[in-house]
Amino acid sequence: MYTAEIFVDSTGDSLGAFRFGSEPRLDRRVVVDGKEYIIVGKTELSHPNAEYDYEVRVMPDDYFFDERSSVG
Repeated sequence: MYTAEIFVDSTGDSLGAFRFGSEPRLDRRVVVDGKEYIIVGKTELSHPNAEYDYEVRVMPDDYFFDERSSVG
């Protein structure tokens, strides 16, 4: 079991701590309070009460990213 503190990537707002049955994966969707989010980043942290502890950053699932806009 993994524990994770979830943060929305665009705002830095915390959605609280959650438990994952497996290690959080990028591009995985999670549902929080009926809203879907995509995991866009993670950092393994150390916590004395957990075997594994992650900070997970997410963005709303309906976020539209145009790859052409990131090309210089």
